[in-house]
Amino acid sequence: ENSEVERRGTMANRREKIVEEILSTEDTYVQSLAFTIEYFVKPLKEKEILDKQEISWVFSNIEVIYNLNQQILAQLQERFSNWSEEQKIGDVFLQMGPMLRMYKDYCKNYTTSLTTMQELSTTNDEWIKFLEEKDKRGPGGSKLPLTAYLIMPVQRIPRYLLLLSDLLKHTPEDHPDMRDLNSAYTLISEIAGSLNKFIQQAQQRNSRRRKSERKFATSFARKKIEFNKRRSTSHSKITKETTSRKRRQMLCL
Repeated sequence: ENSEVERRGTMANRREKIVEEILSTEDTYVQSLAFTIEYFVKPLKEKEILDKQEISWVFSNIEVIYNLNQQILAQLQERFSNWSEEQKIGDVFLQMGPMLRMYKDYCKNYTTSLTTMQELSTTNDEWIKFLEEKDKRGPGGSKLPLTAYLIMPVQRIPRYLLLLSDLLKHTPEDHPDMRDLNSAYTLISEIAGSLNKFIQQAQQRNSRRRKSERKFATSFARKKIEFNKRRSTSHSKITKETTSRKRRQMLCL
């Protein structure tokens, strides 16, 4: 009996630590989203460095995701501030689960975001200058490059899955949170699977597009070489004919 009490006590302590980690990582994540919006999105809009379509291509629905995760964070903070061995958090993820599907739009757009940034870095001088200024270290400087912030939403759903899996392992079968935790884990697992599928499809499309561009570039380069050869041959022929004509004229004189 004592060993069972000790086991449940150990599980309760571990469960509390995992929930604390969920809360702390959520807080850090939400702060990073807020930083991305304040430090990158808003200035780009205000200075009109990018148009609306380019903003959408680079940042997708990051502001919508930020608003959603602010709600998740607030609920987790409320639960943890009133923590007890019987406290629940599974229902928080279960209720927000349908809205977490908004991450699909973000992940579907992710490779477009990277491609757009690459293109802007060769065509938009204001964008290049803006990023150079933001990359400066020191007071007011970005701690990470923009790409590091943009990948965070892609990584967040799989992180939820790992944390909830760990929480399930340390939640007794008869705990009030067990049913909702199981349902939340199943739901987020399905979302994570869909996100991986979308990312893979987007990467494949991007890969095909790059191959097509390389094929076009190679074909264009080959045709340019052939054209230059013909041009060179033609020029050489004209030069020879002109020289020969001049020689004949001189002989006649």
